[in-house]
Amino acid sequence: MTLTNILLRFLLAFFCGLAIGSERQIHHRTAGLRTNILVAIGACAFVICDLINHSNFNSDLRISAQIVTGIGFIGGGVILKDGFNIKGLTTAATLWCSAAAGMLAGAGHFEVAGIVALLVMCVNSFLRPLSVFLNKVSPDKREYVLKITCDTFQEENVKWILLKYVESKKLNLKDIRIHRNNRKGLSQESYLDALILSNKNENIDDVSHEIAKEAKINSIMWETLH
Repeated sequence: MTLTNILLRFLLAFFCGLAIGSERQIHHRTAGLRTNILVAIGACAFVICDLINHSNFNSDLRISAQIVTGIGFIGGGVILKDGFNIKGLTTAATLWCSAAAGMLAGAGHFEVAGIVALLVMCVNSFLRPLSVFLNKVSPDKREYVLKITCDTFQEENVKWILLKYVESKKLNLKDIRIHRNNRKGLSQESYLDALILSNKNENIDDVSHEIAKEAKINSIMWETLH
């Protein structure tokens, strides 16, 4: 396999990841632009590593399979759930690509390992602004914060009702943060801040009215972030 052929394969993987990731980024999905590109590059690198080592097929593939499995566990360890946010997907994908570059370097394919490393650095360094731009041009989506105050013992019920109406309106709940007032001498209250993506104010109004009617809350209001 020539270096030109390898470069073409990486370019195809890059543009496949770019196409898929752009659609995911525009629709504000967790695995967006850079994550999809990195996974495509990493998968391509693992396949190429095995193809150019076909002469030692049995031993090399067994080692490669163990590395891929092991790096999957490491990648899983850096993915964190913070409320309704998922963090660390791009870091996990970067680790996966780094493993592919390390395998290629260990097999003596220095040029290919260098290509993988360069592609990963370019994706992480130069495509971040594109991710931000795609978030901004996504179809008429705006960020709203729905602020709800309720007695602490009603917190779980309020959350369930919130999720029910957000789902019924097909809105995108990006995050929910809760803090509580536990000071002595005061009634225990919970404050829920829900970050919601919607294409019009009426949807947030409808959700607010339904929650106010069904849930036992002390107050509810919303504001637009941008």
